[in-house]
Amino acid sequence: MTSLPRKTVLLVGPTGIGKSSLGNQLAGKSVFEVSDGMNSATQKCSDFDAQDEQLGVEYRIIDTRGLFDTKKSSEEVHADLARFAELAPNGIDAILVMIE
Repeated sequence: MTSLPRKTVLLVGPTGIGKSSLGNQLAGKSVFEVSDGMNSATQKCSDFDAQDEQLGVEYRIIDTRGLFDTKKSSEEVHADLARFAELAPNGIDAILVMIE
C-alpha cells in the first residue's frame, strides 16, 4: 500500500448483529469470518487494511468479538476489546456501534 493518510474504524456491538458482515462490506471483499446465528464467529479482534485511491485514504477496519459473547467470560471479552489498542496505535477515527 502507498503512504496515504490512514483512518481506523472500530466495529463494536453484541454477538450476531453483523459486525463482521459490515467489515466485509467496508473492505469490499470477504476478509472477516461471518457466523450464521447467535454464536460468535469472531474469537478475537482482527483487522484488515484497505485503500480507496479515489478518496485518497487508507483505512484499517478492526472487527471485535461480540460485547455479549455467548461462550466467553466478561473478563475475556474485555481483554480482547483492549487488544484493539495494539491494532490502532495512532488512535481510532470512527467507532461504529451496532445495535438492534
